[in-house]
Amino acid sequence: LTSQQKLTYIDAVKTVSMDPAFKPLYDSLIARHRESFRAADVQNIDDPVNSQFFAWNRYFLLEYEDLLRTVNSTVTVPYWDWTEDPSAPFSSPVFDPETGFGNSSSPENGSNLTCLSSGPFQRGLFEIKSLDNSTS
Repeated sequence: LTSQQKLTYIDAVKTVSMDPAFKPLYDSLIARHRESFRAADVQNIDDPVNSQFFAWNRYFLLEYEDLLRTVNSTVTVPYWDWTEDPSAPFSSPVFDPETGFGNSSSPENGSNLTCLSSGPFQRGLFEIKSLDNSTS
């Protein structure tokens, strides 16, 4: 992503997740995503929900991108090719707090990975409903 594309994406995400005109659609999309995985046995590859994951996830990402495009028609969902840094994924530029999307630190140091501690989506700058409906 160029710097401008990143800013456009961040602005669209923050708009759909916080603006009352879009927030109900965003919350519904997030709830459907959460419920789909709550129902799945993610440890069991034979679980029917898991066997449909890739097709379902493609559709979900298209719905998400379409929602973002209601704010700005030029937005696309960024793709991170994690195979470019598989041995140290948390060192990837995608997690850089200034040029990427932020980081919650790496699991190697025992940090809590549930909330970002840096970047545009860190706690205090961006909030979403957690599984228990509180904000994080």
